[in-house]
Amino acid sequence: PLLVAASCFAVAVAGVLSAFSTPNPWLGFRVPATFADPAVWHQVNLKAGLTLAVLSGVFGFMFLGLRSMAEGERKRLFSGLFIGWLAAIILVAVVGTLFANSLTR
Repeated sequence: PLLVAASCFAVAVAGVLSAFSTPNPWLGFRVPATFADPAVWHQVNLKAGLTLAVLSGVFGFMFLGLRSMAEGERKRLFSGLFIGWLAAIILVAVVGTLFANSLTR
């Protein structure tokens, strides 16, 4: 759980950095709609980046909480939390893409 919690916090930091970045090829929510307009880039990355940061931070603290649980409980909850964290990342990506496309119309 400690390694996954560290990964969650790393994704949270990347989300905060992307929220306040300018268009670039390395960091941020990079879809054609965000590259076409810097204003769309800023709106999408601010909302998606901060949402990703908050979600990953919350999951990180939940993974840290697993350390104090019994081995059986920890194993049972770890898989569900991990799948939930990955689902949250995918959800932010899909919603961010839809949001970027809606801003360009």
